[in-house]
Amino acid sequence: LIHCTACSFEDTNALPHLTIDIPEAQQFWRQHTRVSWLPEREIDYAGQPALLTGFQSASDSARLDVVYQRDTLKILGIHETTC
Repeated sequence: LIHCTACSFEDTNALPHLTIDIPEAQQFWRQHTRVSWLPEREIDYAGQPALLTGFQSASDSARLDVVYQRDTLKILGIHETTC
């Protein structure tokens, strides 16, 4: 849950929206018009708690993984795997 104390806006599904808005995800989506959201997983990344999520192409094995720092949602890494 993301909550803004200034305007009281709440969003319970923010990670998919944050992820699709990054330039690398927009480019991936343009290249692979049919994609599936990969649900987030908690991982350890460079010694810190992180969330791994991204998109998988529906037509081939291309994949975009985005790693966020768990508490701040700062992007720690973006990795694209192509077919």
